[in-house]
Amino acid sequence: MKVLTLMVVLGLGFAASMAEARESRHQAAKRVKQAPRYAHIVVDAASGKVLDAEYADQTRHPASLTKVMTLYMTFAQIKAGKLSMNKPLRVSARAAAQSPSKLGLKAGQTIKVRDAVLGLITRSANDASVVLAEAMGGSESRFAQLMTRQARKIGMSKTVYRNASGLPHPAQITTARDQAILARAMIYNFPDFYELFSTASFEFRGNDYHNHNRLMASYNGMDGIKTGYIRDSGFNLMASAMRNNKRLVGVVFGGRTADSRNEQMANLLDRNFERFGTRLADATQVQRAAPPTATPTATPTLASKVAAEEQAEGDADDLVPPAHQPVIQAARDETPANATTSSTAASAASAAPSAPSAEVRLAGLPAAPALTSQPLSGNSAVQLGQFRTLADGHQAIAVAIRMVPGFSGNLFTQVQEMSGANGMTYRPKLLGLHPTTARQMCERLLAQGNSCMVVVSN
Repeated sequence: MKVLTLMVVLGLGFAASMAEARESRHQAAKRVKQAPRYAHIVVDAASGKVLDAEYADQTRHPASLTKVMTLYMTFAQIKAGKLSMNKPLRVSARAAAQSPSKLGLKAGQTIKVRDAVLGLITRSANDASVVLAEAMGGSESRFAQLMTRQARKIGMSKTVYRNASGLPHPAQITTARDQAILARAMIYNFPDFYELFSTASFEFRGNDYHNHNRLMASYNGMDGIKTGYIRDSGFNLMASAMRNNKRLVGVVFGGRTADSRNEQMANLLDRNFERFGTRLADATQVQRAAPPTATPTATPTLASKVAAEEQAEGDADDLVPPAHQPVIQAARDETPANATTSSTAASAASAAPSAPSAEVRLAGLPAAPALTSQPLSGNSAVQLGQFRTLADGHQAIAVAIRMVPGFSGNLFTQVQEMSGANGMTYRPKLLGLHPTTARQMCERLLAQGNSCMVVVSN
């Protein structure tokens, strides 16, 4: 009898093991939510309405998501004329002594603001973070106080900063909701600088630095914004993606591995795009990253996998470069020779999503302003999204013109063709605008639930 019982127990155990082995990758990704540090939120970028959330108001450590606020402050200083992208900044001994990830800056050297910015975006460079902090705040601790003050101004009620990089500090805390507010503020307040977050790599002093955000290579429509890792936070990700003129912002905290974190974000975005009728069959198809071809001699344990990723990420992020991403060196639009132009007008209305139960509040942003008439002779453009078909690009232009009434003058329009690894995409634009007009038009469109971005044309 005892032997029979033992055999039953062993049989049940074997069956359970087989069932676990058969579990799909999709199901395995869901298990990341069991991590005690896990949290997520997904919001409609245009309205701030929450579409999906779990533990969104519980405090977490931001890790290198901190650098998004450092960059936010930097862009604000540039916009105010207090910094410029070409301004050289001195590297202090304290900045040079920061732990990896870093650019390897030496005390007494200088680095241009542009290179420091791209170092944060691609390399998640802690030494460059401190250089920017000291340039703007006098000291990193003083700059952290200014960061916290800025966080309150834009509605981040539970965030406290103690450094500019995200390196471990027990009092440096945030929430998924606060990080979604920050992402929206970055997109809304600095649309021209936001494009830098899709930079795949940049060259600095003979070295090529690749963007840590591997998900941009496998999730079509994603164009930013930042990954992060420290031991106390797990693997974090702040992401934004746009399909069929709808932009979503997602934040995931506490992933057990970079891969499971990325898979969780992809699943969250997929199901929430479907709320707006943007199914995978109707929009840009998701291409998952192919597994490595090399077969390991032994199956790595979860502990060894995480340890390897910790070593690779330093304080932060995924070092494998995303494939087929454009190198963006400035917030500047370079129009290819085969770009097509159009002034076709057509009207369309998108189905309104069901009202969510909460909203991410973004304080300090103006309501849709009345447009100021300016000459159509400027070097700014309003980009209205990215689409799979030329017809969708024309439709977006028609919708934008319809939603911005009262504008005097003839609008120059263009649908820019972009060839990439996943086929042709189309970027509709309104061209030749005065910078003030472009900004106001974009604010109006965002306030009415449409995606747009101000870019500088050559």
